[in-house]
Amino acid sequence: MENDQTTKKQRHGCVTSLLIFLMIINSASAIFYFFAAEYIKNKFSADIAPLEFYSIVNVPLVEKILFGITLFANFISCILLFQWKKLGFWLYVISDLAAVGLDLYQGKGFSQLLSISIGIGILFGVMQIANKNRRTTWEELN
Repeated sequence: MENDQTTKKQRHGCVTSLLIFLMIINSASAIFYFFAAEYIKNKFSADIAPLEFYSIVNVPLVEKILFGITLFANFISCILLFQWKKLGFWLYVISDLAAVGLDLYQGKGFSQLLSISIGIGILFGVMQIANKNRRTTWEELN
């Protein structure tokens, strides 16, 4: 008979760290797209004009909202992964591909597709690290 230690789901510390990192980055970026970009544009537009950052500030409001929604969807996907839901991974993939679609619409090219693909690959790869029970996080997901 198995004890509670072997039947309880466990994730590797690297998976937990990556999920927490992604939640912080995606929530901070979503807040930026929803609130801070307009404030920066109104307050500091003359001071930051020569910077690359300025192109983010000049994105139309509808596109800022769509980018914010994709970032929020990434945040939700990390929460779902914390709750052992495989749906979280697929939501992460779909929302990242939606962000690439928005970038292509803005004319930014395919460079984002490469970085998004690497990010998805890293997430999937880290979820393949085995825990103490020799099971990967991917195998533990429902």
